[in-house]
Amino acid sequence: IELSKGMKDVDIGTFVKMYENRGQMIFDDNEEMMVSDYSMIISRLDEIHGEIRHYDWKGLIMMCQGCAEDLIDCDRFEMSVPFTQKALELMKDASDIWSMNRKMEIQNLIGQADTGMGLDNNAIDAYSESILIGEQLYDTSRIEDPIQLVFAYVYRGDIMEAEHEVEKMWNDHESALVILEELNNRNRLSDPDLLIKLHQSLASSMMESGEIERAEKHLMRAINLGVPGMKDAIDEMNSIR
Repeated sequence: IELSKGMKDVDIGTFVKMYENRGQMIFDDNEEMMVSDYSMIISRLDEIHGEIRHYDWKGLIMMCQGCAEDLIDCDRFEMSVPFTQKALELMKDASDIWSMNRKMEIQNLIGQADTGMGLDNNAIDAYSESILIGEQLYDTSRIEDPIQLVFAYVYRGDIMEAEHEVEKMWNDHESALVILEELNNRNRLSDPDLLIKLHQSLASSMMESGEIERAEKHLMRAINLGVPGMKDAIDEMNSIR
């Protein structure tokens, strides 16, 4: 590894593989070194245009996605951008199912990074692109991870709420709920926590806006899901009618 720092003639595949592997291994113990290792990969991303040693085409895309995820997890939002851009560049003309699923996931990463950098309008664009791709995959039963589509709706809705576009937030969060409810009905939702929290937050927001009937629907669903304390919330809601 130290040798490759001073040797740009080390083949690109071996160079990337060394830094990716060490970055992954030390992620939990030495964040700064992981960031340093990934920055070395960034320094040679422009040399990558297709398959290289140790990486086939899919492997390159997964490497870029994995590095971007790690950097976003430690709030290095700007550093994630070269990786997400390279992944999209490699998939520019791809329309197969695997690639479309990766494009959806990477747009979510772009949205998270943009939000972290305070670029909310850009984040909305990224989440909207993810939703566009995700809806097509979901409607044709080709989506690998429906929760990625749920996240796109939720995160875009959260931005809308911050911008006081409450109705748009409701629409996005209710779209996410439709998917979560379908997954729950098919016993494919391992943890109902997000489902419950979305019903609760929508009920609260709608009550604050005076949309009592809409709020009651979400409160009743939360009760059906077994949320403690919801009966008291409904009694409170009825008392202000």
